[in-house]
Amino acid sequence: MTQTFVERLQPLVLTADVDGVQALLASLDTGERAEAAHWLGQSRRWYSQSRRHVDALVLDQSVRLEVWGELPWILALCAVELCGPTTAAERVPWADFWDYPHYRGESLLTSLVCAKDSTWATRFVEAASRTRLTDSEARQGGAVLSRILRAVGRHHHTPCPTGAAFYHSWTAGCPEPSLTDAVAGDPWMPELLDYYLDHGGTDPDVLEAIPTWIEQGVTSRERLLQVSFSLLLTNRRPGSQIMLAKILSQLETTADEVPGGLDYLLGAIATVVGQVGKALLPWAIDLVDDADGMLQLTTVIAARSEKAQKKSLLAALAGPLRQRVGDSTTVAALQLMQADSDTQFAQQVGAAIRAIDAHPEEPDETASPSLGLWALSPTRLSAEQRRAFTHERFEWPEFLTEPGRPKDRTQAIAVDAVLSCLAEGHTYQLRYLQELTLSLLDSGRLVLSRFTGLLPDLFLGGGMKEVWPVALRIADACAARATTPPALAELLRTLAGYAAEAPTSEPGMALADLASRNGRTKAHVEASQLVATMTAHRPPVAEREEAPGTPTPPAPARPERIVMASPDWTDEQLLRTLSRGYYHVTESCNPLCLYPEGHRQLRKPHAWVPELALAALVKAIAEGRGAEMRRGVLAIERITEPPAIIAAIDLWATGRLDHHLFWRIALNSVTTQERGGSPVQSPDTTWGRVADLPGFPTLGSDGPVELPAALDGAAARLAFLRACECLLLAEQNSVVLATPSYYDGTLTLDALLGRLDRVGPAPAGMLDLMQALYRLREEDPARSGEIPGGRWFTAAGLMAPEGGRPADIGELLRSWVAAGGMTEPPTRWDESDRRRAELSGPVPWRFAASAPREFTQDELALGQRLDVLRTFPRFSELATTGWTLWPIELIPTGAHGRFGPILHWRVLSAMSAPERWPDTDVDFVVRTAFQLGRMDPATAVAAFDDPQTSFTDRELAEFARSWGRLLNGEARAAAWPVLLQLGICRAASRYHRPADAEIFAVLAEHARELPRPGCAPADLERLRASVEGCSDVVVRRYLDELIAALEGE
Repeated sequence: MTQTFVERLQPLVLTADVDGVQALLASLDTGERAEAAHWLGQSRRWYSQSRRHVDALVLDQSVRLEVWGELPWILALCAVELCGPTTAAERVPWADFWDYPHYRGESLLTSLVCAKDSTWATRFVEAASRTRLTDSEARQGGAVLSRILRAVGRHHHTPCPTGAAFYHSWTAGCPEPSLTDAVAGDPWMPELLDYYLDHGGTDPDVLEAIPTWIEQGVTSRERLLQVSFSLLLTNRRPGSQIMLAKILSQLETTADEVPGGLDYLLGAIATVVGQVGKALLPWAIDLVDDADGMLQLTTVIAARSEKAQKKSLLAALAGPLRQRVGDSTTVAALQLMQADSDTQFAQQVGAAIRAIDAHPEEPDETASPSLGLWALSPTRLSAEQRRAFTHERFEWPEFLTEPGRPKDRTQAIAVDAVLSCLAEGHTYQLRYLQELTLSLLDSGRLVLSRFTGLLPDLFLGGGMKEVWPVALRIADACAARATTPPALAELLRTLAGYAAEAPTSEPGMALADLASRNGRTKAHVEASQLVATMTAHRPPVAEREEAPGTPTPPAPARPERIVMASPDWTDEQLLRTLSRGYYHVTESCNPLCLYPEGHRQLRKPHAWVPELALAALVKAIAEGRGAEMRRGVLAIERITEPPAIIAAIDLWATGRLDHHLFWRIALNSVTTQERGGSPVQSPDTTWGRVADLPGFPTLGSDGPVELPAALDGAAARLAFLRACECLLLAEQNSVVLATPSYYDGTLTLDALLGRLDRVGPAPAGMLDLMQALYRLREEDPARSGEIPGGRWFTAAGLMAPEGGRPADIGELLRSWVAAGGMTEPPTRWDESDRRRAELSGPVPWRFAASAPREFTQDELALGQRLDVLRTFPRFSELATTGWTLWPIELIPTGAHGRFGPILHWRVLSAMSAPERWPDTDVDFVVRTAFQLGRMDPATAVAAFDDPQTSFTDRELAEFARSWGRLLNGEARAAAWPVLLQLGICRAASRYHRPADAEIFAVLAEHARELPRPGCAPADLERLRASVEGCSDVVVRRYLDELIAALEGE
């Protein structure tokens, strides 16, 4: 049977045989060519699919690189041979070509295009030059495109290409080594140089070569003047504008040669960058000859921010221009310039006016009407605008320390970070910005202009009420330094421009002192102007506006109600998921932590991906697709060491996993720590190919199996062995019992029974069952009667090394539910300062002979925090140790159920000392903990009243403020019972502190507002007894108010 074109092409692709592809294309008859052209026109995804096939089927690294290099040329040869010129130029993958090394396909493609007729080649060259390439793609393969087009152009004498893609590497393919000789001998000159400048060329060697080209007659001075002046008025990058200005300067252009005269220069100066405007200004000054032209030029320059142009015009007004236009016009122009935000420059202009007219008219100092910025609410970017910044990297320390003006995108990200936080009622971003700015100022690393540049956008974006005090504090800190920062004047000038909008502002002591000193520096002048503006616009005390209450965000969704649906992955999607680097997913993303919106951690995928991937792979194996999945996994080359479940999948893919190896690993293995090795992977090396199984170097020996560092922890080894167990049974059983069905890592009894019904008579894994039990939510013990016995059993070969008696799953599950499941496990600290827990539930771990020995001893050293969380998701108190990147993860508000004593103490600590929790929205954490029912009154009182815990007066005062914010929001109902018990605890204290009065005042105020404050008679008696023994008059008064409010008086 005759093979199709695609069937003959595919083997040539996998061997990178470009000569064979050219021979195949030349051998096609008319019908085959038409069939191949139709296929190529319809198969837009063939190229990307071929790249993936190469990754999967070509295992040798060197051969794979060669195939990858020639594959774009194979598509290019097919496109040129089978398509028309414009379509061929579009289908050639120019972005995937590499300039070095040179591939055989380049010469074949060039010869193939040169063999076409002249009309075809001309259309191809023009279409290819218009290909859209990013800067990185142009640096990578732009020279290849230019080289091919130049060779075709020389052969067919085509017109000069006009597209931008050609001019990224516009001299590529020239036989002459130097730029001057290469361009001088190019048949496309002088159009080549015109288009190069048109597309923003900025090569400094071009400037040096222009005199030679004019002398040789390659181009002319008149042509370059015309091109440069015409291009200056188009929307160009700053570098291109500067290049054109340098060309005009090199050509010794005079004012009389400017097309359009003064009108042209006014339009150009108003739109070009400052450096170019400075170069054009002398010609504009030479062309001014009347009052109208003088005032127009002054208006344009006064609107610019560059001081160099303003000073040049000021000098000209005091000299030749004054003689040309007269004193009255000169004074009018100077008065236009006097309205400058730079107070010192405005004073210099005033001195120039007085030098001409001893009694000039005073400028109108009537205050401009308020814009109402103080009353605006913060406005964040839209979701569509924020998507443009999704992959942008942003860090505040880098932003505030890098010299120069930030990019517009970076500036937008910084502004939106603050405004988004304020729009949600939070201030943690603004507090962090303030403290970081002050810290960098103290260390001398702050680039103050970066902070100053944020203020106009923040003020106009609705954040002025919150940002203004921060800006004043930073300005005051700068003024207090012995040596004022160089950009302080700019900051003070910006604040003075908005001071009229702030009705309640007061200058700091250092700022007021700077303004009162005798000095003529810019900082002194701008400080005086700012203080004068703030004083002039200060309203009477009775009229000052009170800040409205902070809006309360809605309660977060309970994680225990968020169902984690299993993704419906295709085989290709599953393999792509298994090939990812998992370190950041599993080790730095707490699955039981809730993050405020905008937190950087939200961009990371959740940590249950390996669990979901295992369930999807087991299902694929059971459906008969195991061989395809095995080949796909073997082709993966991992950069970092995989986590436990993915390591088990890698082991399965090699075909070495069987019952014997499973029991060797379970009973006769040694960890990295036990053999004294280093668990740290060198950053200079990759982990290796799955087919080579780099994590298990001793599988072939008879001794203990050496495990990779990812399996050092007992909980990680449990996950690994459980995954191996599921994979060994996958051909018989398509269901993984322990996969979480909720984002908090738990599953319900109904979900587990449904999975068991799908298992049917097939055997299940004992470890899989045990993990499912320890993830099972608390159920009514009466439901144990719903669970049948004798229906489901575990696999006999996985009960003991020599085989054992299958366990009745129904009986074990029934006993677990009847006993009420596992209760909060007791913990202790061992001699090595490690926290240990007794983890024996109604079905002890010793029932599973393959469980890690730490589990079978019914006591586990709690080391790997996140591994423990995944194993025991109902008991977040077990995972309170360990390092974390984000302090917010130390309070896992997304955990199932109530907190234990340690986490209660952490919430109280965050309330009393939020500065100890950097980069954390403490209000969000505390509010979420109460709203989701994590806090218990008795446990909170025990943590609060612990003898080892002591709070300073400042911490108690912060407590009171935190309580006020809680009781003003939607968490009031959940927080009141806990806070009331804490207040009663403080009232019963033997010694009362001044801050206690604030605590009782907050409770009394809100007790009157609550419809049912609820207080047991015994608690009221304790409060009355506390009043009788209190000697502090203020504390006693607020206690009386609290009691009266609780009694409903």
